[in-house]
Amino acid sequence: MCTDKLYPSPNRQMIALGMIFFLFCDINVGFFNIIGYMEPAGKYINLLHNISSISIWLFYLPSQVLLCISEHIFK
Repeated sequence: MCTDKLYPSPNRQMIALGMIFFLFCDINVGFFNIIGYMEPAGKYINLLHNISSISIWLFYLPSQVLLCISEHIFK
């Protein structure tokens, strides 16, 4: 197990949370693409498609902000 701490405490949490948000964004991209290839089956599929497209940005933007500010040196 690695005992070296490459990043200080607030930066580590921001990197971890940013990567989790990025993972959720990628999952929603997958849902969006899979649903986009399906035959239009009703309003629930369209609703899921719309929710997925909004969720992509709801997870992507915070992930990028957290990953960018994780390089800042906090005192």
